[in-house]
Amino acid sequence: MRFLKNYPNFSDSLWREARSRLARSDTRIAQIDSGLFAHPALGFQGNKPPQNILFGLGRNFYDPGPPYGNAPQTDLRIGADWVSRQTEYPDHGVKTLSVLIGSTAKFTGVAPGAKIVPYRVSNGPLFRQTRREQHLGADPTARIGMAIEHALSLNPRPRVITISMGNPDLTPFFLILYGLNGWTGISRRTKNAIDRCYHLGIPVVCAAGQVVRAVVLPALMQRTIAVGGFGLRNDLSTKLHYPRGGYTNPPFVDTWALAENINRAAGTRMPDGRIKATHAENEVNNEPSGTSYAAPFVAGAYALWFEAFRDTLTSNAFSGDNAWKRIEAFRQILRQRMPVERIASGHREPSHVETRPLDIPHLLTCAPQAQGLQPEPAYPD
Repeated sequence: MRFLKNYPNFSDSLWREARSRLARSDTRIAQIDSGLFAHPALGFQGNKPPQNILFGLGRNFYDPGPPYGNAPQTDLRIGADWVSRQTEYPDHGVKTLSVLIGSTAKFTGVAPGAKIVPYRVSNGPLFRQTRREQHLGADPTARIGMAIEHALSLNPRPRVITISMGNPDLTPFFLILYGLNGWTGISRRTKNAIDRCYHLGIPVVCAAGQVVRAVVLPALMQRTIAVGGFGLRNDLSTKLHYPRGGYTNPPFVDTWALAENINRAAGTRMPDGRIKATHAENEVNNEPSGTSYAAPFVAGAYALWFEAFRDTLTSNAFSGDNAWKRIEAFRQILRQRMPVERIASGHREPSHVETRPLDIPHLLTCAPQAQGLQPEPAYPD
């Protein structure tokens, strides 16, 4: 597979200006994922994070305690049981964040320099109960809600939240995982936290998923921004839908972004316990694919768009009781003003899928409109 090192193309002047404005602003992006380790692609100098990763503000809601306390940090350990080996990817947070803020010769992300508040809520993109949660009968997906609640307590609050994880509804494969302390659905605590974000005008951008062809939770919640994916054929010029065959419920997807062919950062825990920082291009049998990478493209794009139209989006028309209109104005642009493309599905039937791939330079020319917007309904309990 050929990997993109610099996607998208930063030669666009509007994009360069928006990146610079975002890096100078007070806008923060909350990343809810598996936590971070010190990777040079994110700007770490040794173990010291760069100034734009607000490591001390983030929290660990998965395994707080020794050796990292509440810090959203991972040492890349994976459980010894079979299910852990199949479902845990503790470097997932570094992979997805590199798509957002990576800035090296290996790979350049969407918005280098953007301010990030990271959270650790799982050891990969799927959820399993910890031993303590098993004892309490707690829903592990509530950790998303806990992270959101914490992010909303900060001053300033994040402008946007990116979540590259989720759970499908009850399918045979995931029923097996459920029986092995896995989890399906989404907790009421997380649903309520997302509703609060909606009323505050803070988009929660979620990966639509690909293990099953139905859009997964929390992306399935209409008050989130749901992101599907596409890859590129080997000539890097022809799009191919990801997941293959398209979604069975495509009306829930707001936009599509790159989900394959990305030379993202990653990491490996060596037998002696050392952590080795890697990239997709030098890993073996570890194909960099997933809507996990499409979601941060869109979250970064929102932050850039917000800065491009900050005056409008902080006016009375988009503030206070009207704050939800920030999200709906963004969704309207994604659904009505992004160019429609019919791309190959990867299956015989249907052979092509109608998509609206994210075009950031075009997005940065689209001013938000408050008139005629309607709020999305809350996801049912």
